[in-house]
Amino acid sequence: MNAKILIVEDESIIALNIKEILMSFGYTVVGIAANSEKAFHLVETKKPDLILMDITLQDREDGIVLAEKISERISVPIVFLTANDKNQTIDKAITVKPYGYILKPFKDVELKTTIEIALKTFSENKTLTGKLNEINSEITSLQSKFSLEIKSKMRFVKLKHGYIFDNNEATLLLAGKEILLNHKEKKLIQLLV
Repeated sequence: MNAKILIVEDESIIALNIKEILMSFGYTVVGIAANSEKAFHLVETKKPDLILMDITLQDREDGIVLAEKISERISVPIVFLTANDKNQTIDKAITVKPYGYILKPFKDVELKTTIEIALKTFSENKTLTGKLNEINSEITSLQSKFSLEIKSKMRFVKLKHGYIFDNNEATLLLAGKEILLNHKEKKLIQLLV
């Protein structure tokens, strides 16, 4: 799969090294961003299939916060690349629901494996979400039809000896002809029905 990947990394040497590795695996690198402003611009213009996100960016920007903001705008898998192995950072990153977390320095095969798993998982989640939406739509449609059937069944109530009472019109019918009822008779039948 020739996935389009955005690299969000503030250290240019590391970013270029990652780009080279990704290209050797056949991925397309749509850009490198060192800060949130450039990352947002590339996300909106290049529509990446995956984002590799460093946690600490230029001017002490937080990659986790940036990932959260990006996820609010667009559905894209995000994999964190970081040297930070502190539990509190990992716990904070987990809240964004990343598709991976790779500690630097990493092996090329770790990067490729994590990316492939992230892309496959994201694709499967998207398919499942689509199917779930389809099912929910069908359920809503069936509920609507069922509700209409119940209402129509409740409108016409069959009584003994061929009589039918129309709840909506408060009329009594026999053989398709209306039987005149006074106000009290209509109320009594409605209560009994």
